[in-house]
Amino acid sequence: MGHVLIPISLLLFNGIVAIAAVESACVEDSSGSFLLQKAAARRAPTVVKNKTEEPQVQPEKGVCVARDDIDKTIPIEDVLKQYPGQDGWCVYGSFGPWARECAVARQKGDVLAFSKVYSPIYSYILTGPNATQKTYRMPSGQPLTTRDHYFPLDDVYCFINGWYDLDRQKLINNYTYLEQVSEAYCQSLEATLPYYHRLSMKSMDVEAGLDEWSFNHLTNLPQSVITGMKVHGAVKCLLGGGKGAVCDLANCARRACLLADGSLGYDARGECPPV
Repeated sequence: MGHVLIPISLLLFNGIVAIAAVESACVEDSSGSFLLQKAAARRAPTVVKNKTEEPQVQPEKGVCVARDDIDKTIPIEDVLKQYPGQDGWCVYGSFGPWARECAVARQKGDVLAFSKVYSPIYSYILTGPNATQKTYRMPSGQPLTTRDHYFPLDDVYCFINGWYDLDRQKLINNYTYLEQVSEAYCQSLEATLPYYHRLSMKSMDVEAGLDEWSFNHLTNLPQSVITGMKVHGAVKCLLGGGKGAVCDLANCARRACLLADGSLGYDARGECPPV
């Protein structure tokens, strides 16, 4: 499958935002490391397709299995049984940079570089004239104000998981701490999602589509969106054998922080302490 690049110009509501077609913005599959990538492919009025061949199998670059050898409808745990001893992120590395870059970070035990992968995109969508505040309300009644009109699911994902409450410095720079947080999170999902062990990559695709519809039409979010965020996190957990959320945690830590007044501040806007 060839690359699908976010175009140079993206129509965001009533404005045009210029965005660089960098490697981190590639969408080779609808399953993104962050939900942002799914919306990029669907919302863009046009896409540029690069017909270069899909990534070759190169474990040191985060690709352990050819894309055509994986059926995304099969439960992740069943797929990984076919590749004993291999990291699930590397097994699914051909699905896109979201997976293979994380696989490399996990090989190194260092997520600093990975945490910066989406920074060029965030700098465009969170600092332009369209980055005005918009408030969503969780099913519990708790409000969340975001500036991301492009794909606010990113903020909700980090927020409802409690990741914006954690020590950003430690999440990015202390891999042992990061794995501990990831493992505890994954264990909680395993205990609360009855279908946890049957989730496939397709499960995440389906949930993302339903969740995006809610954000396009609602400000009071239904419980189904919260469940969808848990499904997304569980898929990442399964890829890492129960500790696979490390890259999403690092991405959240780099992306934003909770300010003293309870609102979100963004690294791209210089509103968060440096990490």
